[in-house]
Amino acid sequence: MSVYTDRLETFLNEGRLTRKEWASQDDAGRATACLLAALVPECGRDGSAAACPAELMPAWLAHLTPWIDDAGSEENWMETVFRFADLAASWHVLDTETWRRLEYRVKAVVVREAVRHTTNAGALSACETVIDLCDRAASGEAIPDTTWSAARSAARSAERSATWSAARSAAWSAESAASAAWSAERAERAESAESAESAASAARSAAWNAESAASAVDAANAAADRIIAGVLDAIETAIRKALAE
Repeated sequence: MSVYTDRLETFLNEGRLTRKEWASQDDAGRATACLLAALVPECGRDGSAAACPAELMPAWLAHLTPWIDDAGSEENWMETVFRFADLAASWHVLDTETWRRLEYRVKAVVVREAVRHTTNAGALSACETVIDLCDRAASGEAIPDTTWSAARSAARSAERSATWSAARSAAWSAESAASAAWSAERAERAESAESAESAASAARSAAWNAESAASAVDAANAAADRIIAGVLDAIETAIRKALAE
């Protein structure tokens, strides 16, 4: 674990961490890398989170990490990446079951953000259903495949029928989260991992679409900042609990 986190710490301390690109060089010719590529150079080489080793983090978080690096506001970026690095140095204490529950907790975080940006009844209903299921799964309850599938279908239907773009984005967030959770139950990890990023992107899009053009960028960045903080809060809480046991 330390070989990964030591590399990330070096990139941070030397000012060689970048965003919105996998890997490059700075004006001095030094190698630069995004948050995930700084941890795992193979991810930068391949331009994909799929190269991230399972012993470092679960696939869903690996796929979400580039989004965490890129989506938030510029003002919060340095705080975010340093906090991520601190957590990465400690999260080896988390076991497989804890990571599994965290995945659901994170899905609930992103769908709750989507809910903030619409009043559409169909989208809200779909979102609330998925939030409830994710909260229950995060607490350890086994949710049947058929229940996840129904929630995903309802969210997809709400997305198709919504006429307001923010409502469509909110429903898309719920559908992506339900799809990811359903895939997780079925151990289809690749689909689950990709849906983690999709759900977060959709929640951010809901904020963008709910605002006027003049303030859409700020609203979307603020939504991403809240999602990112919620994700890191959940991981930090799990680490503290594991260390206290």
